[in-house]
Amino acid sequence: MRATRLVVAYATLMLLAGGAQAADHITIGYSTTLTGPLAVEGEQMVNAFSLALEHLDNKLGGLPATLVIADDQAKPQVGVQNAHRLLERDKADLLAGMLLSNVTEAILNAVLPEGAAVIASGGVPAPYAGKDCSRNFISTFWNTDTPYEQIGLYLKRQGIKRPYVIGLNVQPGRDALNGFKLGMGGEMAGETYTRVDQSEFASELTDIRRVAPDAVVWFNPGGTGIAFLKQYVQAGLINSVPLYGMTIQTDESKFPALGDAAIGVKSVGNWSPELDNDSNRHFVAAYRAKYGRLPTTLGAMAYDNALLIDAAVRAVGGDLSDKAKLVAAARRADFASVRGKIRFNNNNVPIQNFYLNVVEKGPDGVLRNKLAATVASEVSDPHAKDCPLTW
Repeated sequence: MRATRLVVAYATLMLLAGGAQAADHITIGYSTTLTGPLAVEGEQMVNAFSLALEHLDNKLGGLPATLVIADDQAKPQVGVQNAHRLLERDKADLLAGMLLSNVTEAILNAVLPEGAAVIASGGVPAPYAGKDCSRNFISTFWNTDTPYEQIGLYLKRQGIKRPYVIGLNVQPGRDALNGFKLGMGGEMAGETYTRVDQSEFASELTDIRRVAPDAVVWFNPGGTGIAFLKQYVQAGLINSVPLYGMTIQTDESKFPALGDAAIGVKSVGNWSPELDNDSNRHFVAAYRAKYGRLPTTLGAMAYDNALLIDAAVRAVGGDLSDKAKLVAAARRADFASVRGKIRFNNNNVPIQNFYLNVVEKGPDGVLRNKLAATVASEVSDPHAKDCPLTW
């Protein structure tokens, strides 16, 4: 009898210590922006994540996968409401996607204290890349100030002395322009912030003409960016004052609306459809075949998002119970990124290359972002030093 009790006790201890069982299914709560000026960005993300699921036979880490999509409308409070609904009603095992970093920050503030896991593909809020970094949060993208810091460093090397900066008056816009100032240093020729719903930029363009900078650096993604760029070209400024920003503002999804206004615009990003690796070639060809156009940077990050989740779930043997363990597996994952091999810093933000792209019209008359140069290699974001996490 005593021996039987010992066997039962030992079996119980083993179950408590390490008997977590693999799930039989995984549900992804996917949050992005699908209405308003940024809807085109969210659509690219959903398209690419869905394509990755197709390539993975609608499984993640071998588990049948369900994708539940929620539109945050670019509003932090809506994003938080959606996140709670995805986790509580839809029983999402983790949250993915995310677009604007201010919406992401609100979601992280709400769900990380509750123990949720977030494996995202959008902009990383500055606090969560630094002092508030979390074992339950990782992103395939960047902190918004990182590409702008690289633009600043690049323009400094090009001899630019008096840049003018313009950005959206939301936290991602402030992060972007602060990042540029960090890289560039010195005084700005001018600085202004615009509304998220702004469509007329006459006063800003008049100010740029008045101060006569030697370059303009902008952060106006989505519909506002399309309006700004068109008016910048119509004002004749593109021929005298070069315009620099991040590639998602002038990617292939904007070309139908921008037309030849995009020609000559220079941008910095962490990905290009021209990157020469097997995963990227497969992704670009499949996306073009399915959707009839080239993918975008946000689409590429969303595709990586799915591949990263797949690798992480596989690494933990399908056990979704320990969210921190799942994210830890993601940061160690050796997955086939469309950027080639990448790795994650201690703050769970990628260490990655940045590239200069220039919009041009190819021999076939089709606009494209030509990969012009590698701006910087193995770049760490400026907040990693403030992250207390060790691995």
